Amino acid sequence: MIETNYTKLNKEQKMLLDAAEKVMENSYSPYSGFSVGAAVLTESGEIVGATNVENAVYHVVHAEVAAIAKAVSMGHKKFKSMAVIAKGDNHDTKDVCGPCGECRQILFEFAGGGVEVISSNTRKDRVLIATIKDLLPYPFGPKTLEGK
Repeated sequence: MIETNYTKLNKEQKMLLDAAEKVMENSYSPYSGFSVGAAVLTESGEIVGATNVENAVYHVVHAEVAAIAKAVSMGHKKFKSMAVIAKGDNHDTKDVCGPCGECRQILFEFAGGGVEVISSNTRKDRVLIATIKDLLPYPFGPKTLEGK
């Protein structure tokens, strides 16, 4: 894992984090007041972003899962990296906001352990770069079901 900041990211990482930040503005989060944006970089080089969506029964579609589902719906099934950023209604996040366990598991399913995850606080002065293998060291995946 590497802790850094936005200015030290490469061009591709900045584009991905910027895309996540842009879609975060479309968040529908009237119950938690916590907006999240996520963007995946597909194996073909396309960036696909999505935000979190809440509803009155407190079911939440996480931004990371929404971005993956959107990309899969577009025909992409392999990903190189993902960026995640978040903010509260009345505050910026000071700590890095990374994907939850369920989102890590779903990203592993489509990208494997080597996919890069760029997690940032709102101001982008704290950015963590890690692989899914770092964030999810003992994943449950398709090979587990096959007994291999």
